[in-house]
Amino acid sequence: MLLAAALASVLSSAPQPPSSPSPLATESGFSVRTHSLLIADGGKRTEALRDLAHAIGDAAVPAELLPHPLPEHHGHPFAWPLLSRSANQPKIAPRASFTTASSLSLCVCTMAVLLQTIQPSGVMAPWLREALHSWAHMRLQHHVVLTTACAFCMYCASDVLSQVLTQHWSAVEKKSSYRIDTWRLLRSGAISSLLSGFLAVYYFTWLEKTFKSPPAWAGGWAASGSWAGLGRFGWLVPTLLKVAADVGCYEAMYDCLYVSLHTLLRGDLAKADGMQILLEELAKVPRIWRMSPRYWGPIDFVNFAYVDLRLRPLYNACFSIPWAIYLSSMANDDAKETKS
Repeated sequence: MLLAAALASVLSSAPQPPSSPSPLATESGFSVRTHSLLIADGGKRTEALRDLAHAIGDAAVPAELLPHPLPEHHGHPFAWPLLSRSANQPKIAPRASFTTASSLSLCVCTMAVLLQTIQPSGVMAPWLREALHSWAHMRLQHHVVLTTACAFCMYCASDVLSQVLTQHWSAVEKKSSYRIDTWRLLRSGAISSLLSGFLAVYYFTWLEKTFKSPPAWAGGWAASGSWAGLGRFGWLVPTLLKVAADVGCYEAMYDCLYVSLHTLLRGDLAKADGMQILLEELAKVPRIWRMSPRYWGPIDFVNFAYVDLRLRPLYNACFSIPWAIYLSSMANDDAKETKS
């Protein structure tokens, strides 16, 4: 009752701000949450809360309310939390169970695939068939926008799955829910939608045009400007050349851009040792590149040989989910080394 009365007295009173910094601002045993109340109120209740703290005593404050000591600061006593709140207060992040996260990720990816592949059929109701005809027409007109948006959704979903799987596999005791880093989720989605969505549309188009006909320096059978001169192998050679260009050249550039953009958007380049952090991230690229032919070689062969040009970014995105999970875990190696 005494505690409740004291709290009511604090909330109803409004004494003048202290002329000098309050001992509360540097008292390491005081709760960060309580100090946040002082920040929100501009310091008007500083003295009353200090009296309340002495009345309650340190033993009455639960240990979980005191996770971090208050840092030393200079100047205005209420300025430092506005700049270092994320570093000195526990982060509140959404949580999800393994089943929920994996189910939602699968639903998002399935919806993205359906939006780009569904076609009208004679067995459908007339109104539905007409609606799908209109959708297919609009899909062709806004192909780049749709591909980019669907890539963003798919890669966000894959990063959620990556975070949950990483925590699920590394946990000694299985938990009922796992933390989801929202900023990492959005960062991964934005980077991948740019590289594997927007740019992928133009990349696959360029690749198709580049290897549509044999190079002039080949001479002989290539003089006709068609791969048909190779007979039944006329489709195989350009396909293999596309695979070689994709895995041998583009994959390395993609990996470099991926980890570099992650480093940039995390804010690591703004640090004093930003370039050192970037070089450490880029040092991961050769290890990723060495793995890519075994994974992307067969997938690229099917993509370039049998998949329609419009759907190649989608096909690539579907098989990029396990690859993005690996890349995301590499690029977001929760920088314990970089932050320490």
